[in-house]
Amino acid sequence: MSIELLNNVKAKLNNKRITSLKEFKSLLWPDIQGLKNFSGLEYFEFFRGQALDTYKLESGLARETKDPSIMQQIDEELQSKFVSDYYKDNIQKLEDSVKKNISPNFVKEWKLYFQSQHLGLKTRLLDWTINWRIGLMFALGKEKDFGKDGQLWIFFCPKKWRYGPSIEDEYYSVSPFSIEIPYMINMAFLYNKNWSFQTGLLRAARQNGRLFILPYDKAITPMEKTEEINKFLVKLIIDGDSKEQIQKDLFDEENIDFDWAMYRQEEKVDDILNEINTEVITKYRNL
Repeated sequence: MSIELLNNVKAKLNNKRITSLKEFKSLLWPDIQGLKNFSGLEYFEFFRGQALDTYKLESGLARETKDPSIMQQIDEELQSKFVSDYYKDNIQKLEDSVKKNISPNFVKEWKLYFQSQHLGLKTRLLDWTINWRIGLMFALGKEKDFGKDGQLWIFFCPKKWRYGPSIEDEYYSVSPFSIEIPYMINMAFLYNKNWSFQTGLLRAARQNGRLFILPYDKAITPMEKTEEINKFLVKLIIDGDSKEQIQKDLFDEENIDFDWAMYRQEEKVDDILNEINTEVITKYRNL
């Protein structure tokens, strides 16, 4: 019954063209709430907006290589340089943010991986949000994207792939570089007001962010091209000629904007992360 409900929602919503905020709200919520309620929370909706309809659902690393072994080499080297060139002696502050009642082997590695993604390092994590406003904001894009169709993806993620603080030991007990199944992760941090490196965490919090990760052999393929995943995806097309008005209505009615959502504290972090990305990825580009 649950999969039939999901298929009905997909049939109604998939590739629907959205031309106004009012239309978006009226179209979406009865079906989403019905699916969630009548499936016993088997499916929970996550949103990802992309400013152009030509974009794919793939991670930063998937845009660099389609070789799983090369992707893993890049991934591990990027993380190593992230720690040595950016965090340096601040690892202890990251450890201080870990809940004291859990101590799996790889908790620091995961938390560094989360933080690096939100600061701009290339990883195989793909950002999603539980907040439709954030998803729609990114689907509208900036002024340069007006006039061009965008896309808003809804991922009705099944229970088997959803992981939060209650069972975080499961993935914290495995290295991010060794997982064998997909994970939609609700990352848990304790906020330390004295910790100066909070940009990634505050950005994730403001965006109601979740992170989807795939094993390397599956991470090389866009999510919408993977049969195992595609059946849980719905794509809405955001009409390019309507973007400017939708954005104005969204910002006015929902009180959000890019500056708030894309919180940035350290002025030099972009340069540092760009240097790491470029240095490591260039080495592997012709392999």
